[in-house]
Amino acid sequence: MKNFFRKKQFFGISVNVAVIVFGLALFVSLGVSAHGNVHINDALSVSPSQLSYGAVFPEEVLLQNVLITLSTSFLRNNKLDNVEYSIKQKSKPRDPKDTSYCQNYPNDLTRCYPTLCPYLSKEPDGNPGNDTGVAAFHDPTASSSIAVGRLAKSDNDLEDPWVIDLHVPCFEGQCAQDNVVPQEYEVNPALEGEEFGCDLQVVVNKISFSHREREGTIGFWKHWNKHKTYTQAQINGWLGAIDAASGWVLAEGGYSVDTTGMVNLINDSKSCNGVSRACAKKKFLAQCLATRLNVESGRKLLTYNYSVNSSQRNYLGLTNPDALADIISAIESKLPDNGINPTRVQFLLMKNLCNKINNAGS
Repeated sequence: MKNFFRKKQFFGISVNVAVIVFGLALFVSLGVSAHGNVHINDALSVSPSQLSYGAVFPEEVLLQNVLITLSTSFLRNNKLDNVEYSIKQKSKPRDPKDTSYCQNYPNDLTRCYPTLCPYLSKEPDGNPGNDTGVAAFHDPTASSSIAVGRLAKSDNDLEDPWVIDLHVPCFEGQCAQDNVVPQEYEVNPALEGEEFGCDLQVVVNKISFSHREREGTIGFWKHWNKHKTYTQAQINGWLGAIDAASGWVLAEGGYSVDTTGMVNLINDSKSCNGVSRACAKKKFLAQCLATRLNVESGRKLLTYNYSVNSSQRNYLGLTNPDALADIISAIESKLPDNGINPTRVQFLLMKNLCNKINNAGS
């Protein structure tokens, strides 16, 4: 009968974050602290950067959470959409200078820690189901032992919570009879008292570009019948959907919900004097309508982020940058128009924001 002897041992894991940018063959090893997020080549953030399991008992199962997210700079870049990445594991050196050496000579325990990698599972959250985890008790050098994940702005999948499970091994001759630890993963008793370790690397495998953003100014929509990018039936259908969803345009402004009303609103906005509140409102309505048309036609995506100045942030309650969906919701929240509010200045704040959005792209 095997002795069920449970002796405290120390096992540790550090998440040393690195990145390979697909197509550039660039390898960057980042020195990271134990606190806060780690920005990876303007693509991913990983938090925390260090995991510590402290004193553990053989055959314990201990859980640690790691959050992988799209970085702020990646979210701001409308040209980028998704990141495919993997979580790899390598032998942990006792001295960081021996990182490369320990990949080639992991069994040199004078310079490398005994490996903890086979005992670490990587469990995805499963929402959405586009990430693949790895169970504990595996060959860390096998391709099947690499966890993979994907984040995409277009799917509103902006973060992946992972659970790193440590299935603490036991020493040969000291394991329980339940065979929780497979025999081939039992640890040599000569390593008793040693500190074990493993380096995890988040590796960016591929970065994909988003839907190409196209500008859609009020001039573009005014001259729809000249460039004929879209048919009148298409535009009228979009205008009907916009009028049903928005309290600002078109009928609220006194215009027909069709291409004629659209052109009349744009013409009125361009010909009136913006010093008056009534004209400022028309200028806003024309730009707001163009923004909504750009969304309906696919020229803009609601997930696109746009810079918002301090005055616009204060009035609309936005952040900088903010997603187009949030910007449109904030504008709708300023209804109803009671004849005093929004003020002329506030209409112009919203007009300028929509105008900037409409002019973005190519």
